[in-house]
Amino acid sequence: MDDNSVRSLFPKLADTTEIYRNGEDFFLFLHPKMKDYRLDFMQPDYYSFIVVRNGQVNALIDGTQYQVPANSSLAILPRQHVVTEVLDENINSIVWLLSSEFASKLLVQNEYTVYSNLNRNPVRHYSPEEMRIVEDIAILQRDALLHPNANSLIDFNAMLLSFGFRMLFWGHVEEANMVNVESARHEMMMMRFTQLLDRHYLREHRVAWYAGELCVAPKYLSECAKRATGHTAGWWIDHYLMRDTIRLLRQKRLSIKTISVRLGFEDPSAFGKWFKRLKGQSPAHFRQNECKR
Repeated sequence: MDDNSVRSLFPKLADTTEIYRNGEDFFLFLHPKMKDYRLDFMQPDYYSFIVVRNGQVNALIDGTQYQVPANSSLAILPRQHVVTEVLDENINSIVWLLSSEFASKLLVQNEYTVYSNLNRNPVRHYSPEEMRIVEDIAILQRDALLHPNANSLIDFNAMLLSFGFRMLFWGHVEEANMVNVESARHEMMMMRFTQLLDRHYLREHRVAWYAGELCVAPKYLSECAKRATGHTAGWWIDHYLMRDTIRLLRQKRLSIKTISVRLGFEDPSAFGKWFKRLKGQSPAHFRQNECKR
């Protein structure tokens, strides 16, 4: 994904925006400017952290309104529907964009832990000291990616990413409200489910299999998932598979048949039916129209 592809995800991103990238896993936007002050979009398969340095952003995420003043950050999760409105034309911000796969590698917790906490508490406020650290991390990352020997600094940049993302993430965890006993039970079941999912999603696609491993009824597992995250157990299985599917479809050398085998489908036909149910088009059509580099 080149800079033009990034701009295609955010077509109203001004040409003056500074874009720094580490492959397709990580993008850093410094002083991003929008051609319009109001954006309505569906977040791609990335985690976004918008750190507002001055000014204010109002955001409507999946129907819930949030205000993001200066010295605060907003977390936007993969595939959320977002409407943002910038209230100050002189706003100054930093934006991190991390692929779902890369984000899961940066954290000890599995993807559900990240998703659950950020979904519950997407806005975090920073002290002046914390803001200085966030800004310093962004500048160090920019300098590392611009360095003539950038390849030799990959490990250094990965360390910065890991530290910076943990700082952004853990603040949300610390500020999250305590849940009641019933909610904790749903959260624990969801945690056990996603731990299994992390290990088996490429082979096991049925909710019933995971429910059997957890010694609960499929209906109960889906109910726990729905109450804990707003999504069913089946949605989470599809989510894990689709994340890998998009990545593999971008690798043009891989045939649809090869991809279907890697993802654990019985045959390309079953894979195609599953993909069309979720995306409304065939894998080949999606690759041709939406996976251009």
